[in-house]
Amino acid sequence: MNPPVIALQTKPARETVSRLLGRFVSIAILLAGAVAYLFGMLFNYLFGLMLLAVPVTICARVWALIRRRLELTFVRRPFTRVMRGQLLQFLNRWLYWGLLAVTVVLAAPESAFEPGEYHGFLIGFVCLPAALLLTLQLFPHQQVSRSRNLVLPYSDLEAEE
Repeated sequence: MNPPVIALQTKPARETVSRLLGRFVSIAILLAGAVAYLFGMLFNYLFGLMLLAVPVTICARVWALIRRRLELTFVRRPFTRVMRGQLLQFLNRWLYWGLLAVTVVLAAPESAFEPGEYHGFLIGFVCLPAALLLTLQLFPHQQVSRSRNLVLPYSDLEAEE
């Protein structure tokens, strides 16, 4: 009697390409931030990253909702043992986007704007995008990627696994 044949489980090529693309995007974002820091343009980079993240996050959440890969129970029961990974990811992203918004507010000189423009800038281009990003973090993806959260707290700019 022959032993049963064990089938090799290989990941689909699309999943492998998606992971590689996600890692490439993470490294590219970190390197772009380092270059922006070296050239003294970190404020511009962070501001652009925050403005770019809003539509990307909305598209990623809609795509995950269509594919039924959105964790909707996190909003109802965030403190359960099953949701611990999503809770840590949520806190990590809230801390990241909150500190980024504070950095943009502190780095934007009020003297660069007309007297009435500064408050409009703060509300329209800093507070509103930050509030949208913070609210969208309440609906995370089902899978938590710990490695991507260590590298970049915001992993929706990367390809979805």
